[in-house]
Amino acid sequence: MELDVFFKNLETQFKDLPFIESWTYERTNTTLKIKVILKRKSFLHIFFNAMLRIQSFALVINEERVWGLDRDNRLGWHEHPLGSAEKHISVDEQSIEAIFHRLDSVWNQIHN
Repeated sequence: MELDVFFKNLETQFKDLPFIESWTYERTNTTLKIKVILKRKSFLHIFFNAMLRIQSFALVINEERVWGLDRDNRLGWHEHPLGSAEKHISVDEQSIEAIFHRLDSVWNQIHN
């Protein structure tokens, strides 16, 4: 996926989640690093490398990763499940929409 397409897809998803407060990003020709500030003193760290095809989504609460969904060249797509974020559970390829749907579900599990 191209960097611009990835970025536009993210912007669309940011508008749909009520617990997102703001976000900042750093961009190079091939990478994108985004910090999404969430309610309740938490954040989502997103990393994307278009050349290496790496994607990382990490939900951080109290300076600790509590959930994540990644794609790398060693493990492929995998989830770091809520309650056991150190584990790597293989999952099918994920669209940005699916990742944010999963994030919404995880957020609700934590805060409801």
